[in-house]
Amino acid sequence: MRIILCGFGVVGQSFAKLLESRSGDLYARYGLKPKIVGVFDKTGGVTDTSGLDASRLIGTKRKYNSVKKYSKKENNVSGLDMINNLNAEVLIEATASNYKDAEPGMTHIINAMKQGLHVISVNKGPLALAFPSLFELAEYNNIMFRFSGTVGGGTPILDYAKNSLGGEQIISFDGILNGTTNYILTNMTNGMSFNDALNDAKKRGYVEADESLDLDGLDAAAKLVILANWIMRMKVTMPDIKRTGIRKVNEEDIKIINEKISDQELINLAAKGLKEKFNNNRAQGIIIEFLADYDSQFDFNAVVKKDHCIVILDSMNDPQNLGQIIRTCECAGIDSIILPSNSSISITDTVLQISQGAFTNVKIYIEKNINRFIDKIKKHNFWISGFENSISACNWFDIEMKGRVCFVFGSEGKGIKSLTLKKCDYIGTIPMFGKINSLNVSASVSAILFERIRQIKTQ
Repeated sequence: MRIILCGFGVVGQSFAKLLESRSGDLYARYGLKPKIVGVFDKTGGVTDTSGLDASRLIGTKRKYNSVKKYSKKENNVSGLDMINNLNAEVLIEATASNYKDAEPGMTHIINAMKQGLHVISVNKGPLALAFPSLFELAEYNNIMFRFSGTVGGGTPILDYAKNSLGGEQIISFDGILNGTTNYILTNMTNGMSFNDALNDAKKRGYVEADESLDLDGLDAAAKLVILANWIMRMKVTMPDIKRTGIRKVNEEDIKIINEKISDQELINLAAKGLKEKFNNNRAQGIIIEFLADYDSQFDFNAVVKKDHCIVILDSMNDPQNLGQIIRTCECAGIDSIILPSNSSISITDTVLQISQGAFTNVKIYIEKNINRFIDKIKKHNFWISGFENSISACNWFDIEMKGRVCFVFGSEGKGIKSLTLKKCDYIGTIPMFGKINSLNVSASVSAILFERIRQIKTQ
C-alpha cells in the first residue's frame, strides 16, 4: 500500500510515527506493508517510490521546518503533482483547515478521488464546504472516503453513530464540539477574565494558530456540518449555519448564567435557534442540538413572494408518506406545510428519518381548523386547488399554478374532507392510463409540485 501524505504538521507527523511503529502488526494481521511514497507541506514536498523513512522525515521537519531538506536534490513538487504522478493507492489529507475556499485540501481530495485513490481526511475545510458533493464523488468513483479524525479528536464518534447505532433512528444530538472554547468558558466560570482565560489556553497549546477557528465558532460549525451530514443524512454545508462566537462573553454574562441558569437550561438556550429552524440557528461552539419543531400559527407577514406556495395535508395518517412529502416539498421550494391538529399524524421519529433532514428547511404549521385557515389565506390573494381522483375534476395541466397558490391533498383512503373540498377554487386530477386508478399520495404531491415549477419557469 503506497500512501501520499499532504500536510506534515502535528497530525501528519503523528501518523508517520504510528505507521512506523505498527508496521509489523499491520503485516501480521492484514498482510499489509504500507509505505509513504510522498510527503507535502507548505514549503514543498519529497517523494521516493521505494518508501520514505518516517523517523528521518520527522527529524528533518523539526530541524528545518520543512520536508524538502529530506533529499539533497532540489524538490519543489506539490501535493497535486504527487497525486497526479505518483503510483499510490491512498491519500491522507492533513493540511490546515481553510473555511473560505477549503484549499489546498479541496483540490487534493477531488483529484485523488478522480485518480481512484482512497481518501482519509483530517482536514475539516473541504467537508464543511462541500460534504454532499465530495461524498457523491467518492461513491461515483467507487473509492473509500474516511474522515473520523475530523470530529472528536480521533475518537470513534462518527463510526459509532453510523455503524453501531445503524438500527436506531437518530433525530437529535448535543455535545461540546470545541474543547478550547469550553476550557476558556470554564476558566471564566472560575473567575478568570476572557483575556486571561484565552492567554492561559494559548500557553497550553489549546488554541489554533488562527484563533478565530475556535473563538468565532468556525471549528464547531464545521464539526456540526460533518455530524449532520453523516449521522442525520442532512445535505448541509458551512454557509447554512449561522454562528456566534465567544469573544463578547464577559464576566457579567458568566455570573448571570451561574446564578440563574441550570445546565439543562443552558443546553436549551444554546439550541433555541436550532429548535425553530436550521437555517435560523446558531452554532455557538459550546452546545449543539438538533431537534424537529413546528409552529402553531401561520405568519402572514412572511408572505412576500409573488409565487408563494402552501401545501395543506388533510388527514395524513401514514408516517412514510408524510416524511416523503416533507422531503419533496423542500426539494420543490415549497414555503409552508400545513397540518391539521386533530386529524393528522404527528411529527414522529419515522417522519423525521424519511424526510432526510428536509424538516429543517420547510416551515411546518399546525392549524386547529383547516377550513378557517383557507378562508384567511383567500383574503391574502391565494388560489386554492384541491387534488383528487374524481370524474368531475379537471386535468391538472389546466390548473394555473403560478402566483400565490395553495395545494390541498388528502389521505389515500378518505381523500379531502367534503367541506374542505368545497372551499377549493379548483379541483384537479392526474389522468391514469394503467389498470391501477390511483397514485400513492406522495407520488401525486411530487408530480403536482414539479408541474408548478415547470409553469413558473416557462412564464
